[in-house]
Amino acid sequence: MRNIYINPLFYIVSLIMLVTGFFKPFLFMIIYLLIHEYGHILIGYLLGFKVIKINIYPCGLLTIFNMKINDSIFKDFLIALSGPLFQILGYFLIKKYYGIHLFLIIFNLLPIYPLDGSKIFSDLLYIIFPYKVCNDILFFVSYIICIFILCFFIYNFNLIYILIFIVLLFKILEFYNNRKFIFNSFVMERILYNFKFLFFKKIKKINNMYKGSYHFIYNNGNYIDEDTYLNNLYKKT
Repeated sequence: MRNIYINPLFYIVSLIMLVTGFFKPFLFMIIYLLIHEYGHILIGYLLGFKVIKINIYPCGLLTIFNMKINDSIFKDFLIALSGPLFQILGYFLIKKYYGIHLFLIIFNLLPIYPLDGSKIFSDLLYIIFPYKVCNDILFFVSYIICIFILCFFIYNFNLIYILIFIVLLFKILEFYNNRKFIFNSFVMERILYNFKFLFFKKIKKINNMYKGSYHFIYNNGNYIDEDTYLNNLYKKT
């Protein structure tokens, strides 16, 4: 299916597990991951979003919805949290391989992009900091934690975990390289779509824009609404 992408490392990890006699635990890990991802998909669907693509990695799945960057922080938080909650419920139904279940819960809640923990972490940051600053913080935290854990597994030579965190490291670097495009998309969405925000903020420049807030932006001694400011700005460019 075109909307399902399987990372090549998934096949390598599957083969290693099969050859080393750990295929059964690996199979239960996949079952837990499917339950986990079903939680995301179900809650996303109930909140009005559709699945665009499902990415399958060595130690997790990543569902991409037709969400916009400026959609509700609270909805994004619920979708991110639903995966771990469904997995916990799934464990009480299956009750197999507690160690694998616990590892997956802890792993997915790490504040490393693009894991669920990074989304929960970001949603909390959005309340406090401007959107651009939040992405910078997320990159820095993700990179430091990923490098630290990767070095630990290289030192102890655990090939499976090394492969998993190498995949994560590439995703983090991809996120960093796309940060300008992501921010520009965040701004352009506000011109193209009519979002309803509950909060209002006065800011000095567009780099200080917050997710979940409508802005009045300083311009030539006055604060003007962001619709007028952004439309005038992009007409000039």
